[in-house]
Amino acid sequence: MKRLSLHSLILASMDHSSVLLGSMIVASLMIPSPTWSATNILNVELAQNIIDREPALPSNPSAHCEKDKNHDSALPRIHTSDQQVVFWNRVAATDSTVIRHSWLRMSDEGWKPMAQVDLQIQKSSAFRIWSKKDLRPTFHRGEWMIVVSMAHDPKEVLCISRFIVE
Repeated sequence: MKRLSLHSLILASMDHSSVLLGSMIVASLMIPSPTWSATNILNVELAQNIIDREPALPSNPSAHCEKDKNHDSALPRIHTSDQQVVFWNRVAATDSTVIRHSWLRMSDEGWKPMAQVDLQIQKSSAFRIWSKKDLRPTFHRGEWMIVVSMAHDPKEVLCISRFIVE
């Protein structure tokens, strides 16, 4: 008497379409699931403060990465009476790394660096980071830009976000 394996018994009891469906399911399980690239900015927000690692009193309109949207979109407006602005990011990273926030203000000579903040992030699908800038009414009015890049390679720009201080 011939012995059949469990696999052979299951296949023998299935019709052709069931075998095909079963083969497709097994094949899909063998394909690796998609992953994000090394480091991605998932969300950005300009706000007055951070509470429980989330933006509090966000700007209107909302901040956005210009790499993802038309650069002619309405810019968020920040008022110097707020005394500070916080730039918050949700980041997906396959490894621990350092991200840089470069704060620049438009002057008569072009974009002037005002601050640079390096932020350590851990491997995560949604790590939250932020940096802030104190605002002085007579000095900080005008157009601002924050460039988010990899600290080890500042030419690797992840996001550019602009806003107006009034």
